[in-house]
Amino acid sequence: MELQRCTYPPLQPDPGKLLVIRELPLPPRIRENSQTQLIALNEHLQLWQIDLISGRTLALADLHLPDFHPEHPVQLVISPCGQAAAVSNRFGRHAAVVSLRTGHTLLELSRGTYHFSVSTYPLAFAEYGQELVLIHGVDWNRLELTVVLPEAGPVAADISLTKASSDLQEDDLDYFHGQLHVSPDHTYIAETGWVWSPTGITRVWNLSNGAQNKPATGRGGQLNAIWTPLIDWDLPMVWLDNERLAVWGQIDREMVDEEDWQEEGICPAILIYNAATKSRELVLTDLPAYTMCSGTSDVFIHAQAQLAASSSGRLFAWGTGLPLYCWSLPDLQPQIHELPVQPDLYHRQADLFLYISEGRLEAWRCL
Repeated sequence: MELQRCTYPPLQPDPGKLLVIRELPLPPRIRENSQTQLIALNEHLQLWQIDLISGRTLALADLHLPDFHPEHPVQLVISPCGQAAAVSNRFGRHAAVVSLRTGHTLLELSRGTYHFSVSTYPLAFAEYGQELVLIHGVDWNRLELTVVLPEAGPVAADISLTKASSDLQEDDLDYFHGQLHVSPDHTYIAETGWVWSPTGITRVWNLSNGAQNKPATGRGGQLNAIWTPLIDWDLPMVWLDNERLAVWGQIDREMVDEEDWQEEGICPAILIYNAATKSRELVLTDLPAYTMCSGTSDVFIHAQAQLAASSSGRLFAWGTGLPLYCWSLPDLQPQIHELPVQPDLYHRQADLFLYISEGRLEAWRCL
């Protein structure tokens, strides 16, 4: 694999200082004949659509978000149909959902006050039946599923997942939810939240079972702890396909006896887990530890690293101060490439790494 620098024109009209960019999903019939499309949020809480090839931009919506801090990490989540977006400070209390077609605000959300600032606001879109739904945090240990399509109206269904694990005796799940990752076919949801000591736990659960609020009984239930105890949470994570999940993390050596270490030991590793078979498929080792830090004093530390997967089966890992690692799975030996900056986004449809620069977007293409 080689990386080629790509040059694109400045953005016009100027959308201002961009805080975060995300890929705009396009249906296959449109994707082949369209330019590379992005959704971006600027410091004034405005959403913009960007055509990367031409540089043309279009203002889509103005958001209102209580206690928004543009200098803090920002979360932007786009629905798989490309019709809606959810926005929050990553470690904030409030979130908003907006229609990308009309610019109207669909939902204004809050996740409570209890330790909300130590994990990512749980926000994820999925297609459930014939509806577009949002899975979102309403408390530290509670999620709800809300229909967000305008014609359906917001109708909430409880998926609090009480008594959902065999090792819990309490009536409520003693688990702080974090960033949510939905599988491409909208069957599974993965996250790395935390429990008190604190320690991180990577879990996978089935959306349809959770939405029906059916508690699991025993280790075969729908809520599976797949990697624990971890020294951090909100870990870099990506779905490789409808069943396989990649997680980049590290076991907490203080909580595991040496005789209980698994193949990854206590060093940084990428675990590839199959949600359908509930089994490990692969462990990638010999990885560096990524930086856990915060850019501002009042924001909780978090991983300065990302995982991404291409449509051709390649897995990418990168982070602040680290090179770009690339595996063509199941090859265990990565190709390693130096990049001048840490990419803000891997655009899967265009196979591009993108970086927010002053007045433009810089890009590198995988060859």
